[in-house]
Amino acid sequence: MNDVKELTENKSIWLLYGLAGVLTIIVIYYQWLIGSVLALVLAVLMYITYRTEALIKQRTENYISTLSYRVKKVGEEALLGMPFGIILFNEEFQIEWANPFMNDYFDSERSLIGEDLSDFSEALELAAKDEEDEKWITLGERRFSSYYKN
Repeated sequence: MNDVKELTENKSIWLLYGLAGVLTIIVIYYQWLIGSVLALVLAVLMYITYRTEALIKQRTENYISTLSYRVKKVGEEALLGMPFGIILFNEEFQIEWANPFMNDYFDSERSLIGEDLSDFSEALELAAKDEEDEKWITLGERRFSSYYKN
């Protein structure tokens, strides 16, 4: 979130406040009453600026956080609703995740998670073991193009 800090901090304002502080000290040296009033006004303005920047930073962080969540949620929903099958498996060729398309294709009553690829298709397990980027396999009466990504 350091990027948010850089976006929300206005360094030029703080440089101007620094210059105003130096000029206020000079005025206090020559006219202490007027300088004191200027110092008080400057302190109030600096406080208001600090609080405003903190509020903007907090709102920006909240917006980015909710935006990230919404993008992730849309991505998950898109992944679940795709009209083609996706299976994620581990090194032992056990299924760790499958989208609803694959669950429906094999058996809509049970989950594929934890099952071995070989339980559903030797061709699927062989395609995974070959680690070829793309391979055509036959499952039942249908042919599928399988893509292996490591």
